[in-house]
Amino acid sequence: MDDKMRGSRRQTSRGIGRSLSRGMEEVFSGGAATPRRRSARAEEDEEALRWAALEKLPTYDRLRKTLLKSFMETPTNGSIKVVHREIDVRNLDMNERQEFIDRFFKVAEEDNEKFLIKLRNRIDKVGINLPTVEVRFENLTVEADCFVGDRALPTLPNAARNIAETALGCFGIRMAKKTKLTILKDASGIIKPSRMTLLLGPPSSGKTTLLLALAGKLDPTLKATAMEGVESSLITDYTLRILGLDVCRDTIVGDEMIRGISGGQKKRVTTGEMIVGPTKTLFMDEISTGLDSSTTFQIVKCLQQIVHLTEATIFMSLLQPAPETFDLFDDVVLLSEGQIVYQGPREHVVEFFESCGFKCPERKGTADFLQEVTSRKDQEQYWADRSKPYRYIPVGEFAKRFARFHIGLRLENELSVPYDKSRSHKAALVFKKYSMPKRELLKANFDKEWLLIKRNSFVYIFKTVQLFIVAIITSTLFLRTQMHTRNEQDGAVYIGALLFCMISNNFNGFSELALTIQRLPVFYKQRDLLFHPPWAFTLPTFLLRIPISAFETIVWMVTTYYTIGFAPEPSRFFKQLLLIFAIQQMAAGMFRLIAGICRTMIIANTGGALTLLLVFLLGGFILPKGQIPDWWGWGYWVSPLTYAYNAIAVNEMLAPRWMNKLPQAIISKEQAREMETNHEEMDDAPRLRTTKSKKDSLPRSLSSDDGNNTMEMAIQRMSSLSNVYGLNRNENLSIGTVRGVAPKRGMVLPFTPLSMSFDSVNYSVDMPPVRNRTKLKFHFE
Repeated sequence: MDDKMRGSRRQTSRGIGRSLSRGMEEVFSGGAATPRRRSARAEEDEEALRWAALEKLPTYDRLRKTLLKSFMETPTNGSIKVVHREIDVRNLDMNERQEFIDRFFKVAEEDNEKFLIKLRNRIDKVGINLPTVEVRFENLTVEADCFVGDRALPTLPNAARNIAETALGCFGIRMAKKTKLTILKDASGIIKPSRMTLLLGPPSSGKTTLLLALAGKLDPTLKATAMEGVESSLITDYTLRILGLDVCRDTIVGDEMIRGISGGQKKRVTTGEMIVGPTKTLFMDEISTGLDSSTTFQIVKCLQQIVHLTEATIFMSLLQPAPETFDLFDDVVLLSEGQIVYQGPREHVVEFFESCGFKCPERKGTADFLQEVTSRKDQEQYWADRSKPYRYIPVGEFAKRFARFHIGLRLENELSVPYDKSRSHKAALVFKKYSMPKRELLKANFDKEWLLIKRNSFVYIFKTVQLFIVAIITSTLFLRTQMHTRNEQDGAVYIGALLFCMISNNFNGFSELALTIQRLPVFYKQRDLLFHPPWAFTLPTFLLRIPISAFETIVWMVTTYYTIGFAPEPSRFFKQLLLIFAIQQMAAGMFRLIAGICRTMIIANTGGALTLLLVFLLGGFILPKGQIPDWWGWGYWVSPLTYAYNAIAVNEMLAPRWMNKLPQAIISKEQAREMETNHEEMDDAPRLRTTKSKKDSLPRSLSSDDGNNTMEMAIQRMSSLSNVYGLNRNENLSIGTVRGVAPKRGMVLPFTPLSMSFDSVNYSVDMPPVRNRTKLKFHFE
């Protein structure tokens, strides 16, 4: 009711003001209203009616809807017409968002504060309490085990000893002598909402450790502080404008090889990445590194406005901030040697050190004074009472004096009273690991991955063109389209072509190594900050690469398959297409794994090369499985190229044109190389089959199915293969098979193999009617 009454009063006063202005216009214009004034009056009436309709909406709808004024040209007379549109700020398109930002944020620092004040007044008017977070820590102590002396140096022997001692430590064996290093000692304090808190301290004072501890990085059981996720691109545009990043919003960040945004803009991107989300508590460590004082002041000023008007909680450490930046903070925490020397309002920090006998010079920045007054080498210059002898005051004594200071006593009293959790806002803390549904996180990662693919389109186009050029070279090198014979030498050529196809497509995934290593820092940062689970990052990367890999596979197969002259059956074409696609996916996954383990290009080039050598060496085609030592047998089955080689070779060599062409196998023992891995042994030579000639009285051959070769030629080929198999030429030939025997010592006499044919051989034995009388009967037809 109060809201309605205030709205009606505001509407009445607005109408009275408009009426007065109209009357004054008519008086000064002679009493008659011109058509332009009448049209302006109609536009104002329309705007008033629309605002009145908005004020009757429910509270949350009123917060999300507003009127956007735009100008349109009338098609009839070309005049400009004002149009008021009711819009939902959550569903603005890109042009409407840009128009909104340009209208309300012309000067970022000034207009941002005005906007936040209006937003705060509107929130207060509807009676909404924003969730706040108060961070308390008491008796926080952090210790670390460290080596002493030469053992602390990062040398190769020390690294090897550390690995060995870590392994022995798993069994309870402690060999190394370590000492305890105290990083933080009994640190206690309160970080309050709606107040900017600055963390100061000299180097190695423990600032980063304190921020990590409060952020939950040292203790994974601490709660996350955030609100429910807000999906709105307007927040992103707003953050870009207040951080001065709207001028480079479509520019790539860049790296050492690609020129992108400047160093200061990169720091602001990191800051914007943190504040654009729904998080209400931020622990920021040295965000001013690499920034000039003007940029640092601009960022801190925007953060101060956000803290004061949205009741956020920010704890920030800066190194030597400028005086104007230092004055933006409400509270100061001074840390030295792991102990809190002062914590409280910024206005009383100089007063505390004056009570200890130290005074800040007039032309000296307060921040610089605070970081030097606790140092042994710089403390004496700030001694105030020159009539008394100077005495060095250690950090521990400063901490004890602060406990008796009125700010320290008040802090102790606040910490002694337990926090009343009943007063906490229900939306202040979340008890879910991720602030958004997993489907939304997956969708966001899909959108991000698709954007990166479009930005890196040159890389994928270059890869495809490179693969096409290699495919052309391969097809012309193994050009066998006019080959009519199918012998052992041809089989070796085809096996070589298959091996080259497999290896070329395996190295086609090498680019994933650099692309993955380049993205690892962002991935680890977002994973540790609980932006998304790891699978939400990995799954889009894998799925969106599938169409690219499929297209590259088709390019390779269309260029090489029938040009080289592989088996012409369509089924075998598509089987090899599937195998090449699977090889590319395996290679991409293997290189991503190497990148995730090595994490830097220097280590990846070494460790990745070693991994590839092992995979190729144990694949069964460089060294056959039978010649791999037993202790490396597991490597044969672990290597993914083992299965790739066996599958692609079996698909080609078991085609009918190879199996039905000759009386013996086309593939020699060395060429087969364990093609059929499910059998214990592979026959050294195929079985010879006998056929009966219907035309000749003397049967002619143990020939192949098509009868193109004679028996003499087949036996000669078998004898020529005996050297390959390591057999003697005088080995026994049995009917139906050729069997190898152990080589004999001594001189081997050369001989010409002859052939003998039999047809309709019958052998029978008649049982004798009288004992000791045997009758044998041989009958030849």
